[in-house]
Amino acid sequence: MNVACDEYAGEAAREHMECPEAPANDILQPPYEGSKAMLKIGDLWITSDYDSNIHFASTAPALRSYCRQRHNWSKKTMNLINWNTIDNIRKKQNWSNFVRSMKLLHGWLPVMHNLGKYKHIKQCPGCECPDETFLHLFNCSHHLMIEALNEALETVEDTCHKMTIADNFTTAFISCITCGIKKTTAPIPEHPRELATAVKHQNRIGTHKMLQGFLAQSWGDALRATGYKRHQIGLTRLHRMIWEHLFQRIWDTRNFVLKKTPNMYNSAENLTLEQKLNWYRDHRHTALSLNDRHLANIDSDEIKKMGRRTRRKWVQHLDRLSDIHKKENQLRDEGQSAITMHFKVIEHRKCSRIAGTRKSRQPQKTKKRLTQTTLDSTLAITKRKRDTRPHDNDRPVPRGTIGVQTRIKFTAGTAQPQRKDRPRPPEGIEPD
Repeated sequence: MNVACDEYAGEAAREHMECPEAPANDILQPPYEGSKAMLKIGDLWITSDYDSNIHFASTAPALRSYCRQRHNWSKKTMNLINWNTIDNIRKKQNWSNFVRSMKLLHGWLPVMHNLGKYKHIKQCPGCECPDETFLHLFNCSHHLMIEALNEALETVEDTCHKMTIADNFTTAFISCITCGIKKTTAPIPEHPRELATAVKHQNRIGTHKMLQGFLAQSWGDALRATGYKRHQIGLTRLHRMIWEHLFQRIWDTRNFVLKKTPNMYNSAENLTLEQKLNWYRDHRHTALSLNDRHLANIDSDEIKKMGRRTRRKWVQHLDRLSDIHKKENQLRDEGQSAITMHFKVIEHRKCSRIAGTRKSRQPQKTKKRLTQTTLDSTLAITKRKRDTRPHDNDRPVPRGTIGVQTRIKFTAGTAQPQRKDRPRPPEGIEPD
């Protein structure tokens, strides 16, 4: 094969030297003659790594469409993002960080803006802001959140200096982060040209998207232009730094404020639950069925004494009963009847567990009255059996016990002795 290829190349070179203007031979295109079956997806021929290419072709169109709609991007804007770095970092994460990075990328984190869609409370736990969004995490006025943000930005700057990154790149990179916190466009530096291009592309993607992990591909070219040799590795470290140092520091502080300190969210939830319980008490005749109205008849003093978890459970039960009552009314309006209408209430039969009158199912045995006559007859029968029993010394020795010393042990309360056989000690040794 190698010899044939060399001859073919020599002939082609000779023809080109003799006739330079002659048209070149057509380049071989797959499928090649004599080749086996080949895979083609769209206009691309797949020659290796079939599993990943098939998986990408089946899932990529739907994911790209979702990302464009979710983040309000165009096709050109999506091509500016460094997707390879995101994929390489997420491959090395454990499961919890893998899930968290996915939530961070697409805005699925359990901030109050997302939880309020079913809890109906969007209050920020650290300040008086009525709606806690992802960007509000970096703009919260709580003193612990402010300290965490300043420490995180200092960590980013120190890491850039330890990586020996140029000062102009560090200034532009941190400027994009601070502008993303305020959701504004970053100023474009004059030089070098690659750094200006990177800032332009990041502004097009969104500086606030940089906090979620969407970095432009041109940041790698800017690193190389500023003198950083291993620019791809450096860009990966910067990307990981945004997730592990900047965001993680802010997220941990926010969870500490929510779960370990008295906060505004707990106060807002207590007030909302109290209002719901009072509403159910005032509207129990219309919101609940006849058999469930007594559950909502709660005094206001008792509601104030309840804890937050107790109030939440009461509201959950009352909401469920209210939904059942609405469905039953809807069925009645349609001319149907609920299945509970066919149940019969048995009033004369009470539950023995509640009333405390439970009786044993097994009949109790009646104790016989012990009289002097029955006692005398029992003693006579026992004495007769004892007299007719043979003596232990008159009993024959069972087989297999010849040459074995026998010890007889009497126990208290038994008429027969218990035998305990043990081997006879050898000659010359006295037994114990």
